[in-house]
Amino acid sequence: PAFDGYKRRPAYRSIKRFEEFEHFQDVLKSGALPRAYSFKQLDEFIGNYMKDQNIFADSRRILRERSCSFLDGLSSERILSEIKNV
Repeated sequence: PAFDGYKRRPAYRSIKRFEEFEHFQDVLKSGALPRAYSFKQLDEFIGNYMKDQNIFADSRRILRERSCSFLDGLSSERILSEIKNV
């Protein structure tokens, strides 16, 4: 399971609950998001990303293409337009 820190948390406050969400399974399977199991790993993942923001870039690109309908940067405008039209 994913790392919640050293505190035991109730399920509704635990990061682990996301692993059970059906819509999050594709994110986990994509390889675009490394899962830390300790503070040491979390620190390592953050350090690696700060050194190279392109790490996992191919996996993130594939995840975006599979998960998002539009990749044009105009989603907020479309949402606002829909809200105004209601």
